[in-house]
Amino acid sequence: MDDSSMSNPLPPITPRAVKATLETEAEDLGVWEVLQKGGSEKEATARIIAKWLDELIRIPGTNFRIGLEPIMALFPGIGEFLASSLSVVTIMEAVRNGVAPSVVGRMGLNMGFNAILGLIPGVGPALSALFKSNTRNLALLRRWQEGEDRALKKGSRTLLYVVVAAVFLLLSAGMIAWAAYLYAWFSLVRGWWIGA
Repeated sequence: MDDSSMSNPLPPITPRAVKATLETEAEDLGVWEVLQKGGSEKEATARIIAKWLDELIRIPGTNFRIGLEPIMALFPGIGEFLASSLSVVTIMEAVRNGVAPSVVGRMGLNMGFNAILGLIPGVGPALSALFKSNTRNLALLRRWQEGEDRALKKGSRTLLYVVVAAVFLLLSAGMIAWAAYLYAWFSLVRGWWIGA
């Protein structure tokens, strides 16, 4: 049997064949669509992450889309860790590209709030799908690139005041609850002690 009679079922691997295969797979996954939807190269990573984590699958019969993040959140610990890790990539890219600290801070708050929502048992993934932190971060990046620095700084300052007020209220409520608990405990112990 000579070598010419055996047919090779696989095409030769050439750089052109590899590039064509990668482009075809990228088109199937919607990556090129995301990259070509306007915007700069600086936000390409944020667009891809927002598409995959927040907007990948359209729910039939609606215009609502979900991404892989709520699906990954169904796997406790690992899913939320992976989703948050990918969100951190967006923030690191923003820092690398010189985005204003106020915008980066808001992006971090979006990511943190989304992570907190994801921790709520049962409804966390659904709330995460509704909040869409990566899409919000992409919108922040676009607004910053369009030159809305002043509006973003004002909004960031307002958000900071709200967060500080919320933390103060939570701490105050915690201290009041702790004081009520101690009062109830000492009242119970005192009644038991006097009655014994």
